[in-house]
Amino acid sequence: MRIFWKIFAFSFLLFIAVVLLIFYLVLAQQKVVTETNIIEENRIIGRILARQLEKDYLEMKWPFVALNTVAEHDDFLFWWVVRNDDIIHLADDAGFMKTRASHYFPQLSPPGPKERLYLDRTRNCGILVFPLQMGQGEWSLWLGFSLRGVQLINKRIIFGDSIIFFLALGIFGIVLFLSTTYLTKPLKALTANARIIGQGDLSHRAEVKTADELGELAQAFNQMAAALQEREMERRMAEAVLRETEAQLRTSLKEKEVLLNEVHHRVKNNLQIVSSFLNLSKNQTKHQEAINILDEAQGRIHNMAMIHRQLYQNREFGRIDMLNHAQVMLDYLARMFSKRIFIEKRIIGQPLYLALNQAIPCSMALLELMLNAAKHAVEPGEKMHLTIALDKVNDRRVCISVKDDGKGLPPDFDWHKLTTTGLEITRDLVEKQLQGCIYHLPGPGAHIVLEFEVTEIGEKYAENTDS
Repeated sequence: MRIFWKIFAFSFLLFIAVVLLIFYLVLAQQKVVTETNIIEENRIIGRILARQLEKDYLEMKWPFVALNTVAEHDDFLFWWVVRNDDIIHLADDAGFMKTRASHYFPQLSPPGPKERLYLDRTRNCGILVFPLQMGQGEWSLWLGFSLRGVQLINKRIIFGDSIIFFLALGIFGIVLFLSTTYLTKPLKALTANARIIGQGDLSHRAEVKTADELGELAQAFNQMAAALQEREMERRMAEAVLRETEAQLRTSLKEKEVLLNEVHHRVKNNLQIVSSFLNLSKNQTKHQEAINILDEAQGRIHNMAMIHRQLYQNREFGRIDMLNHAQVMLDYLARMFSKRIFIEKRIIGQPLYLALNQAIPCSMALLELMLNAAKHAVEPGEKMHLTIALDKVNDRRVCISVKDDGKGLPPDFDWHKLTTTGLEITRDLVEKQLQGCIYHLPGPGAHIVLEFEVTEIGEKYAENTDS
């Protein structure tokens, strides 16, 4: 019933405010009208008396006969006949005679040639001053009258209006009570139904059956509940289908991961078998050049095996971290040539993720450049600084460089007139498989740079890593 009391209190206070405002305006208007009527009535009497006094003066009659008629009026207070020197010449009370009018009413002195009105509402009285034409002097008639009639009329009006006000107030309260009760009962029923539905019972329906807007609201409420119940059933069915599909996808994904894991494992094992065959062939020959060729081939096979080992161990079958892989290749190269030279290795740059179809040719090209530097940059027994740098040219293009502090490339070096198998393999890997370019920068030492654009899967992995 809280809404009922809110509506009732607001409407009741608004009704009282409006009625009181109307009563105030009516009373103010009635007071003005009553006061105006009393003033006009006394003004008419005063004018008649003034003319009568002027007539009696011309006829040489004593004026008390005309002035005594004023006393018969209910609002009469006093009358004075005042000379131009402000002295009261005649009065209804002999005590005022021979005194000054300004002593009692300074606001009206001197009288002047025109009618004047003075109202003293604090004393509930008024004074009208009328000029008299009697002889050569200036005379005036002062007529005092009471305003108590205004108060009496106001009291009667207030009493009658109060009765009307309380009757209207009672009728209004009864009508408002019945109307708000009629509204609040259906609303309370709808609130209870909404609470039940909010607790999860979508089968519940409102029982408001009035043939008005509240009945239409209840019907719309029931339709909404039915629609929610239908949507909830559909949602549960969809969730069941999604759970079943998710379970199937998880099973399928797990099977594919196991299969892919097995593939990488078998490839790694097969590469190790090939490396073992090369190692047997190397042990069976005494020719140093053949041993070197077999070592290089074994290094290339080991590089591919390291890629599959990284995929197998990290369980990330779609990408390779080239920064980490370059570190592994540098460590392997340092161990491979540890008896010939000492390699001071360094890797700079940021993580670079490549898809498998780019990671393998990129790692092969890097290995060829590392092998070329280890074999030709310095003489046996010397120390070599080898630096691998990985960087991004822009959002799609990457740059990988291999730099040593050795002898450097010949002055007439031309990538299109290569005489070494390793650099030729590197150029073909970069240009044909990576769709990039290879070039060298001035020394000291050899500084070779690879540039190419990463594939879509590589970009996505790079973005996830950056974030």
